[in-house]
Amino acid sequence: MAAIGQTISMPAEGDVPAGQNRGERQLTAADSAEPHANDVRGVQENMPLPASSSDSAWLRFFGWPGLLALLVLVADQASKWLVVTHWPVGTVRTVIPGFFNLVHVRNPGAAWGILAEHTWLLGVLSLAAFVAIVIFFRRLHEGSRLAAMALGAVQGGIAGNLIDRWVRHSVVDFLDFHLGGMHWPAFNIADSAICVGVTLLVLWSFIGARRQTPSKA
Repeated sequence: MAAIGQTISMPAEGDVPAGQNRGERQLTAADSAEPHANDVRGVQENMPLPASSSDSAWLRFFGWPGLLALLVLVADQASKWLVVTHWPVGTVRTVIPGFFNLVHVRNPGAAWGILAEHTWLLGVLSLAAFVAIVIFFRRLHEGSRLAAMALGAVQGGIAGNLIDRWVRHSVVDFLDFHLGGMHWPAFNIADSAICVGVTLLVLWSFIGARRQTPSKA
């Protein structure tokens, strides 16, 4: 019979169990949680930062791009009103001899008179393009201020010519450039805004969009 005074020795908290090296230790709750904490930090670092109010104004259609579209529309319609009010169709006013004239011509079609017999169809297509750009505005510019403003210029130009097609049943053109034997078809402020906006979008698609694309590891 064992002695009553005999005690059973328990391993202390810092003792190393038999068969385990001192350099080895069992996983604890803190150890198992550490990889999860690293994963959370990695996800947080990769999350995009919320756009500031100033960035939001640049990237929303009803912000700076919409204001640019409105300015283009007002300038386009005001200039056309002056031409229609003061000059009859067919007027030619030489500004720079051999290079630039102010004229009053009507174009029922698209560029270079394309689809002149289908002004209503061009109006419907213009309206569809305008609505589509507004709906998919954020997807189209992909967070680029330049692309957003270019889209705003295009929208202003589309709206300007769209009003002409519905109200006058033809587009008023008055800017006439020519050099030597080369004569560019007459155009207006709306056409200029569309051309500049589309040119900027093409350049951004080849240059700016590539810079925004993250490099793969």
